[in-house]
Amino acid sequence: MALFIVLLVMACQGKPPQETGQKEADCPMVSQGRNQSCVPKTIDRLVTLDGAVFEYAIALGLEPIATVPSNFQTQLPALMTNAENVQNIGKGEQPNLEAILGANPDLIVGLDSHQSIYPQLSQIGPTVLFPFEHSGQWKEVFASVGNALHQQAATQSALAAYQARSTDFRTQMGDRLDNLQVSVIRLYPDGINLYLKDSFAGTVLQDAGLARPPSQNISAVEAQQKFGNPIQTRISVKYWSKLTEM
Repeated sequence: MALFIVLLVMACQGKPPQETGQKEADCPMVSQGRNQSCVPKTIDRLVTLDGAVFEYAIALGLEPIATVPSNFQTQLPALMTNAENVQNIGKGEQPNLEAILGANPDLIVGLDSHQSIYPQLSQIGPTVLFPFEHSGQWKEVFASVGNALHQQAATQSALAAYQARSTDFRTQMGDRLDNLQVSVIRLYPDGINLYLKDSFAGTVLQDAGLARPPSQNISAVEAQQKFGNPIQTRISVKYWSKLTEM
């Protein structure tokens, strides 16, 4: 019934934005994965479908008008000037189509995990979904988002600032880096996971020059083959107790 209502309202609104005769110069076409859509050069009403793309948009100097809750939503006042006006459009795995339609977006951006609802999203507004296999690809995906959203300069500036901080950390640590190994763990209700080399945290540690224990210095390809997960693996509480005693 909810989907029927969305489709009915869209039908009443007429043609979607990419069929309204916009000049290609104002809304150039962008190919991403299996899809192609126009991305307006001036983005005023951006909707993001997940926390990662929301945070990328903020880093690029854009301010989404609607998004699913971000893991860092408590920090929004420090990140955005109009944080209190950002509309919640539901859960990351199932954004609310009616809410997205009501936001009247001029661009919808997300990850390809939302591919199943792309046909509905693209009827609401221009939609771009980015491939994102695991968190260790964050720099590549960030660059793809920046390029697609015509924010190349902001993308390069943000990545350069990140690299500068990594280099500064290495410089200040100096020889002390030679004697350090860093573990990254995540506690779940039913167990403990180790984050591996190609996780988000793992890539940051690599850039900072911090070594990992051999058991965690495993690439995404090897981890997928061994554990069925490219970025983390489960360990027993008994094994963790031994590690903390060493």
